[in-house]
Amino acid sequence: MIRSVFSYIRRNWLWLLEGSLAYRAFSVVLLACVVAFIFHSEPAFRYSGLALQLMGLGTVVKGIWDTRSLFEQPTLRERFRRWRSRRPKFRQSPTVGIELASLGAATSSAEAELWMAMPDDAPVDQQLRALKANLLVVSNRVNKQKERFATDIREGAQKLQAEAAARTRKDTEVETLIRSAQTGGLDVSFVGLVWLAFGLVLTTSSLEAEKLANYVLGK
Repeated sequence: MIRSVFSYIRRNWLWLLEGSLAYRAFSVVLLACVVAFIFHSEPAFRYSGLALQLMGLGTVVKGIWDTRSLFEQPTLRERFRRWRSRRPKFRQSPTVGIELASLGAATSSAEAELWMAMPDDAPVDQQLRALKANLLVVSNRVNKQKERFATDIREGAQKLQAEAAARTRKDTEVETLIRSAQTGGLDVSFVGLVWLAFGLVLTTSSLEAEKLANYVLGK
């Protein structure tokens, strides 16, 4: 019984930890509202909202920056430098076209094999020897073709295995990047959006928030 109770508490604790991101986001909002309620003045609510907006904006920028860095995207400075380097100039420098002719050296391997031909009136023993030699030539050709086919099949299988391993490794890397982006930059951006939204609400409704605070505090 005691073990079941501890297991239940542990499972609930792990379940509560899944919402730690939301807890952190709304705890800062709650702290800003508490500070504004303590001073219960219009500037207090306005400055608290402004602080939340600045924090949210900075967090969103950091999340975007981390996500771009995770996927190895160029920074804004690098993109600006590339854009500036592509600026057209008033005078274009003359370009000299050089035509390069590439000579391909073709190598061919010729296999010379002796094919014995006998006239029809040749003795039987000579014709048998010639037939035996020609069968040996045909057998050698068949064996060489079999070796080539076996080599091609083996090399093709090795290439397919290497390609499948590389594809699996690439899929794993992409999945890792997506998970890192989800738990990193995107979550940070979500926190920033929450702070930014509540900051806008506090800033734009600072007068109404002051009246509400005075009403709650009985002033």
